[in-house]
Amino acid sequence: MDIYWNVESYITKHYFDNKLLSLAIGMLSYYDFKFILKGTPELAFTITEIKDINYEHLTFLTTYIIPLVCFDFENIRYQIVLFILLIVTGIIYVKTNLFYANPTLAILKFRIYKVSGAFINGDTRKNIIIIIREKVAKDDRVKYIILDNRIYYAKKNQHISKDELIQSINFLFQNNIEKQIIIYALLENNAYPQKLDIKNENLPELIQVFSNGINKRIVEKEYTIVSLSTADERGNCYYEYDLDELPAEIEFLSTVVGNDSLQVFDFRTSKINQIKSLIIVISSGDSIITLFKKLTPVEK
Repeated sequence: MDIYWNVESYITKHYFDNKLLSLAIGMLSYYDFKFILKGTPELAFTITEIKDINYEHLTFLTTYIIPLVCFDFENIRYQIVLFILLIVTGIIYVKTNLFYANPTLAILKFRIYKVSGAFINGDTRKNIIIIIREKVAKDDRVKYIILDNRIYYAKKNQHISKDELIQSINFLFQNNIEKQIIIYALLENNAYPQKLDIKNENLPELIQVFSNGINKRIVEKEYTIVSLSTADERGNCYYEYDLDELPAEIEFLSTVVGNDSLQVFDFRTSKINQIKSLIIVISSGDSIITLFKKLTPVEK
């Protein structure tokens, strides 16, 4: 009896601490899940069959959660049973890959679908479970991150609209803000870009030249924006790059930004005709646009 009383007193004393510990574990799990979702998604696939299975949340609630209402949580025996039940239930759901039915995901506004999809290279996969925030339907395309063999976190593959694109580069055409420009050269037989040393008095004119070109090709021109993975023979369009691997030259578009360690182009050791392409970075505050220009033999 004394041993039982001591155990009960200990658990009652630390009950509040246990709740805080459980809350901390839950928050850590959520942020770990968010970190996983920041990974690079796979190539988008097309949904060929779809079934809404959000009812799985209700199945979980009615089977495992609602019966707990009858528990007497003041009784040490019930607390021990609850602890064992939660551990066993968690193990079963992880081992059987049913973790996607966790009602917490519904609270966080995730949806669950069972789908079949057409992947690249003619690959077809059936009975995939996708966890996604948006509503999706047959023939929609989604990018995905693999959580398990048949469970994916997905995100609807949406193009940036022309209006959104124009809005994002609108700072180029505002005369009342200060803008900076840096130009880098990619040389033949050289793995890293080199910064061109351009006189300060020439920079405003260069900004104007590139801004005029962007205005003509992006703002004034009529076109559509489509994903590169769905490229076809249509004309008057720009392609949004949505493939997994970026060509090395395009990767430089992001690596040059804020990189002060790049070598300056030296006209004494290199020649202009060795430049095969240019990377142009125009910025104003947090607004940045990076351009890639491949030079033709005539332009060198």
